[in-house]
Amino acid sequence: MAEAVQCVLEARCLTRAPRETGDLLARRRQRAAQIGAKVEHVGSAWIKSAGYDEATGTMVVTTAAHEYGHRVPPEVFSEMSRSRKPGRVFNQVVRGVAARVEISRCERCERYTADLTAHHCPPKEAPRQHATPLQNELSRRRFLGDS
Repeated sequence: MAEAVQCVLEARCLTRAPRETGDLLARRRQRAAQIGAKVEHVGSAWIKSAGYDEATGTMVVTTAAHEYGHRVPPEVFSEMSRSRKPGRVFNQVVRGVAARVEISRCERCERYTADLTAHHCPPKEAPRQHATPLQNELSRRRFLGDS
């Protein structure tokens, strides 16, 4: 569907039939599930950073020496990241209780994924291009039929 809209906007022909595109929403969900967890600094002497991958339910915790992955519900990550003492919450709620998951870090986007999950770096958004006053004036003239 997105290609059909782009074709109309760009005044070009479709390269494939809309029926051949499959379930675009399912493919988008699949790509989103492969992005992984972005870690952010938490206020802890022991835990350097933490992140959560909602697609796989994987919490990533990094320390000065190690990187840990655990399968936890989102509430556990939320509780730990909001806590004034995230290390204590980790030790009480996660360590020895939650299932360990092997994780790997992408060198390009610096996100973490569970090792059994295919990874695709998130798309980088290009900066928006703003039209110059001259371009605006030329567009206005074309629209109004002025030369």
